[in-house]
Amino acid sequence: MRGDAGWTSLTSWAPSTVMVAATNEMAVWIRFGFAAPCSPLPDDFMNQRVSDKWCLVSTAMAGRSLDRGAQPWQDFSALVGLRDALIHSRWHHEQVPNFMRTLQSRDLTIPEDPSICWVDAALTDRVATWAVATCDRMFAAHAELIGQTDSSSWPWM
Repeated sequence: MRGDAGWTSLTSWAPSTVMVAATNEMAVWIRFGFAAPCSPLPDDFMNQRVSDKWCLVSTAMAGRSLDRGAQPWQDFSALVGLRDALIHSRWHHEQVPNFMRTLQSRDLTIPEDPSICWVDAALTDRVATWAVATCDRMFAAHAELIGQTDSSSWPWM
């Protein structure tokens, strides 16, 4: 429904924005000694891409990162692509972004149609639900990776 597109857009990219804030917060924990790091974060951490920040935080906290070739990383990568396209105004480009193939293959978008801009096709309640679930899986995988599965220890879980 067209009238809900703005809300669906917000709920599609907001979860990944929460993940950005969480990685920045974890970086603060590492830098100020609230989390014992296995390795330090680079000085230019705040200038890194979202996906690189996630790997750097995991590596600093656990000595390793999530597998980029497996789930939930693959969905996270698509979600970051959607977020970046929406937030950085890349949605007006006619070329369909690669992450749309992931969303289309799961029947999360409006079916491909030359008369529908890709961004309109991506603004569905199914994409929004997938985005929230992807964030949940990433946080759970990170917590497991660092050995902190007790959610009361982590306010963002």
